[in-house]
Amino acid sequence: MRVSTAALAVASFVVASAGLVGASNFWDAKPYTEWSPKEMETILTDSPWVRKLSVVVQSPPRATDDGGGGGGGRGGGGDVGGRGFPVPAPQLKLTLTWRSALPVREALSRSGDTVAPGGQSMLDPPQHYLLTLSGVPARYQRLVPSAATTSFLKRGTKPPIALLQGGIQQDSGGLLTLVFAFPRTDPIVLDDKEVEFVTAIGTLEIKHKFKLRDLLVNGELEL
Repeated sequence: MRVSTAALAVASFVVASAGLVGASNFWDAKPYTEWSPKEMETILTDSPWVRKLSVVVQSPPRATDDGGGGGGGRGGGGDVGGRGFPVPAPQLKLTLTWRSALPVREALSRSGDTVAPGGQSMLDPPQHYLLTLSGVPARYQRLVPSAATTSFLKRGTKPPIALLQGGIQQDSGGLLTLVFAFPRTDPIVLDDKEVEFVTAIGTLEIKHKFKLRDLLVNGELEL
């Protein structure tokens, strides 16, 4: 049986279209009121608006165990403690969330199959760009005020957006969630291509770049 070129072209288009539909994100494909519990969890833990960060804890240099004297190699009873071998720097596991993004607000507004009490207010257009940094140990709390002058959203050659205000929340486990609010007076646009969140808490330096093309909902940038 012979199949015309036109028929093959139509069939190819249908297959390609089906592939595109299958590859669409669920936050584009259906309203948030139809998201499953697993999909809501995905938005809040593993979506383009949420990033898991490993931040190296910078430690001050230590003096050598022998105090720099006594040149003998004996009498130490071995290399207890790993002296002479590199020790990996400790790391903090933090979560950075673009809290003001519509999909994040929609997921937070849900409670089971309904809108949570007070959840409707979460859907109001936010006045600021809000980001949260969770998992910060409580021992850093006294250093958090230093972030007031070290927190920015950077976009290529444009002037960085400085922090407007911040806040601290503490969970039952004693870990801190830091809240960063940035003004929208000079909005971030898709043509900026990427935006970098930058802050410092004492010696902790935290940076992460978001590619703006990944933060779209039905073709609209959501931050």
